Amino acid sequence: MNRLWKIENEEQFYNNIVYKSKEDILAFISDPEKELYYKDIVKFKKKNGFREICIINKKSGIYDIQKNLKNNFLNNISISDVSYGFVKNCNYYDFLEPHINFYKNSFFLRLDVENFFGSIRYSDINDVMSYYFLDSFDIEKKREILEIICKVLTFHDKVIQGTPTAPVISNIIFRSLDIRIQKYCQKFGVIYSRYADDLLFSTHQKILMSSDFYKGIQNIIMSKNFMINHNKTIRYKNSISLNGYVVDCTIRLSRKKLKRLNRVLFYLENVKFRNEERWFENLNDEMKKYEKNEKVIAFSGKYEMVNFLAGNRSFLISSIRYSEDKLYLDRCIRMIHRIENQINNIL
Repeated sequence: MNRLWKIENEEQFYNNIVYKSKEDILAFISDPEKELYYKDIVKFKKKNGFREICIINKKSGIYDIQKNLKNNFLNNISISDVSYGFVKNCNYYDFLEPHINFYKNSFFLRLDVENFFGSIRYSDINDVMSYYFLDSFDIEKKREILEIICKVLTFHDKVIQGTPTAPVISNIIFRSLDIRIQKYCQKFGVIYSRYADDLLFSTHQKILMSSDFYKGIQNIIMSKNFMINHNKTIRYKNSISLNGYVVDCTIRLSRKKLKRLNRVLFYLENVKFRNEERWFENLNDEMKKYEKNEKVIAFSGKYEMVNFLAGNRSFLISSIRYSEDKLYLDRCIRMIHRIENQINNIL
């Protein structure tokens, strides 16, 4: 079966993409109970505030429609080649890799798009998705299906983070901006990549330190009603640290991230500590002594501990493929073995 990236006719949309009748879809999107689909909002603490994510109801008919629309249509639409977030077979390392600086004399600029998903509106989706219909499509039926797509993908006129379609539609919407930013960067010899709302730039020129370049990127982003979160803008020379990773002539985990992991492993490997009845509580208390001005690592039980260890193990394994530093590689391998031993001990 061909991958559908343009809708050919009305029957194809209902029978081969959403797998629902027109009547069923209209009933779902006009149902007052639609509010319940987006009812639960969870706040995750971030460095500069909170991120709100909707825990949607997977038993809802809207969820089925969104999943079908995503799997049978939206996933087939091309996105920019500088986008790495929510992309199959891509990860955070792939986002950072283009910026590896073999000569340690690069300048780096990181920009954050404020309220990334919530900035995508009904009208934005309508404008972009109108391209993905055959020219021969009946105008009235096209308008009708466009309205259905926009209503399925939005709630109160905007995209909601946590829905299965939010990641893919965000990359589709941002594609034109990625292309414009990339062309703008090419004028100055600047490398650009994006991971969701994180925009990363690097070059050997001082242009990234100037307000003119910053304003140029800002103007492009604002043309689609996105805004830069100025409080999260960072500029560095020679290397940059992002979300626990350091990029310079290689990609590696930061000392801070490894230090926290080392502390946890030390306590887990301490037999006396593990024999105490309140060992989780004691571990959390000990961590607080070292994390006075940072986000404190706290564990409520063994499964949360295993998730923490398994996640760090994955980070370490991924970082090995990018590093040629023998000391760092040896350190990572030792830590991986220590992590695996403790996971076996806990389980």
